[in-house]
Amino acid sequence: GEEEEAELMRQALLMSTETEAVLSGLPIRELRARLQARGIPTVGLVEKAELVAALLRGTEQPDEPAGGEREGVAPVPKCDGDAGDAQVLLTFSQRARLLSAAAAGRPTLDGTGKVVVPRSWLRALALVLGGELPRTLLLRLSHRESAVCVGVDEFVEDASIAAAGGGGSFDGGALAAALVPRWVLTSLGVAAGEEALVSVVALPRATWVRLQPHTDAFAASLGRDADPRQLLTQLINRFVAVSVGDTIQLAIDGQRHALDVTALRGTPGERCGLPGTMLDVGAALRSLDAKPWACGVCTLINPPGRASCSACSTRRPEDAAAGGGGGGGVPVRSACLVDVDLEVDLAPSAEAEGVAE
Repeated sequence: GEEEEAELMRQALLMSTETEAVLSGLPIRELRARLQARGIPTVGLVEKAELVAALLRGTEQPDEPAGGEREGVAPVPKCDGDAGDAQVLLTFSQRARLLSAAAAGRPTLDGTGKVVVPRSWLRALALVLGGELPRTLLLRLSHRESAVCVGVDEFVEDASIAAAGGGGSFDGGALAAALVPRWVLTSLGVAAGEEALVSVVALPRATWVRLQPHTDAFAASLGRDADPRQLLTQLINRFVAVSVGDTIQLAIDGQRHALDVTALRGTPGERCGLPGTMLDVGAALRSLDAKPWACGVCTLINPPGRASCSACSTRRPEDAAAGGGGGGGVPVRSACLVDVDLEVDLAPSAEAEGVAE
C-alpha cells in the first residue's frame, strides 16, 4: 500500500546518508528501529557498535536454495552459540507444532521458561537416551535462524494436547506438538500452530546474567516490593534456561514486563541436562583441580564451586580481576539456571537508555 511504499522510500533516503559517524551518533532505539524496518535480525546485537555494523552491512544474505531451508540440514540457532554451548543429545526428525499455552487454558506458563509436552515423548526420549532421562530435561526449539532453550513443566496425556490443536507424530508414534509460552512464539518469529525443530540438549550452568527491561516500569514495580532481590530471584527461578537475545516476560502484581537477556556467563565444563550415565569429562577434570578460596574482604574460606563469598558476597578474586561480568565462569550464549548460584545484573531500561542518548 501507500504507507509501505512511503516507508521504503524513507529507508532508502536514510541509507543514502548513513555513514559510521552518522550512525554512531544515533540512540540505540533508533538503530534498532532502522534494523527492524529493513528486516535485519537484531537478536544477539547488544552494543551500539554491533548495531551500527549490522546497518552498514545492509540486508545482504547468503543465497539460499529454493524453498527456504535445505532438506536434511538443521538451522543454526542462537541457542548453540559460537563455541557450541549447547551439546545436542538428540534431534527429532519431524518438527513439532507449537501451540499457545495461554490459549489452551494454561496462561501461567507465559511467565516461565517451561513447556508442556505429551506423555508419549517420555517413551520416545527414553528409547533414544538408553532408558535414562536427565534430571533436568532441556529442549531446544528452533525455527530457521532462531532458537530458544526451555525446560519441561509437565508431561500430560496426548489427548489433551491433541484437543488444543496438536497433530502429526514423530517416529515411534509420539505426538508432535507442545504447549509453549507466548514469549517462545515471539522469539522464534512463529504464530501459534506453526512448527519448530525439537532437540534435547545439555547446557553450561549459569553463573551470571544481565537483563535489560524494555521500560522503567519493571524497576518501579520491583522497587515497591519489600524484598526486591528475593522477588527477582523467584521470577528468574521460573526459567530453566536462557540464551543471549531472548526476550523473557516477568510478571509483577499481574503486570507483565519484557526483559532482554543481553549477556551470560557460565561453566561449560559443568552442564545441566546430561543423563546420569553420561560422564561430563570436563566437569570431572575441573573437580580434580578445584581448590577452596579465601575471601579478600572477610577472609572466609569458601568451597571451590562458589563464585562469590558465602558471608559477604564478594566475588572470587580471579573472577573480579577478569572483569566482564560477575559470577565467575566464561561468556556463553546459552545456559541452564537450575541448581546454580546465579548473580543477576539489572541494566538500565531501554527506555531510560534512549532518553539518556
